Amino acid sequence: MGLGGGNGDNNSSTPDRHTRIRDEAEEAYMKTIAKRQRLYDDAQKLRQCQIGDLAGLKIDKVDRTNTTPKILPCKVISIQSSSDNMHTYRLCTTKCVLSSRYGVNDLIDLTKCNFSELRAIDSQTLPTQTFIQACK
Repeated sequence: MGLGGGNGDNNSSTPDRHTRIRDEAEEAYMKTIAKRQRLYDDAQKLRQCQIGDLAGLKIDKVDRTNTTPKILPCKVISIQSSSDNMHTYRLCTTKCVLSSRYGVNDLIDLTKCNFSELRAIDSQTLPTQTFIQACK
């Protein structure tokens, strides 16, 4: 007798059984991923900004010194919709218009904060700079 202790038929069906279990697990996993992606996309569509809203951009440690803030306060000055119905936002600070556009995931909600100087700024008069330049 072999190591399995059973007849030869049992050993030949084991790979088939494993394949079937793996296929079922993969199918269940893919369904779960699709469901989570749908939930995530729906949540992103609910979380939108309006022109004039205040938002913050996180400043990574590599882009700041010990004395600079961790968040760059910004104001939404324009919104662009893409084909997949996701929005990108053009932002300005008190000193410049940022050259890149940002998605809702990049933004920290600062609408309840009182940045009166930022709220009152006219972005038309500001120069355009990169994010790193704006952080200095």
